[in-house]
Amino acid sequence: MLSSPKAELSPWPLKGNVTFYEAAKIEREISQAVQRGVVCFDWQAVEKVDSAAVALALQLQRIAAANHVELSHLHLPQAFLDLADLYGVSDLVTSVQ
Repeated sequence: MLSSPKAELSPWPLKGNVTFYEAAKIEREISQAVQRGVVCFDWQAVEKVDSAAVALALQLQRIAAANHVELSHLHLPQAFLDLADLYGVSDLVTSVQ
């Protein structure tokens, strides 16, 4: 689930679950946000993640690179960090703690 930030420069808050079941909807919404200039996503209110969250973050990195912007993430859940490390992609996701 997503909440639109008050300003494009504010971190975009992700909420609820970021799992296989929600990934397609979330991907459409936040891909459009990246194309509009949102460059930071806040994961603090995310309750559950699975491998789809890692895939989503990598897709966002590709979209950001295509739009020549640097993307960052705040408060990535430990489960996300563990999965990214397991898959060997933790260096590809920019996290600001």
